[in-house]
Amino acid sequence: MNGKEFEKGRLNWLLSSAGTASIFYMIFSVVFLYPSSDHENIATFTSDNIIQYSIYSVSMCFAFWGYWLYNESLYQKEIKSRKVGDKF
Repeated sequence: MNGKEFEKGRLNWLLSSAGTASIFYMIFSVVFLYPSSDHENIATFTSDNIIQYSIYSVSMCFAFWGYWLYNESLYQKEIKSRKVGDKF
């Protein structure tokens, strides 16, 4: 797999990427949606949306896992086309 990020390992890359995407989603959700909501403070706003945040986090794990598998398959095809090694 190309790139230094992918060299971290599958699970480390997956959790760091999905975690980062989830944190940005929460921050932008609070920044853009909280001012137009009827909640008294940010804590109640985030606690009411915790299910939405968790669904997004789980879906991002699956999305990044699919992206990882796609890049791995491209890498395997490239190795086969170059005929590098006897393992493939």
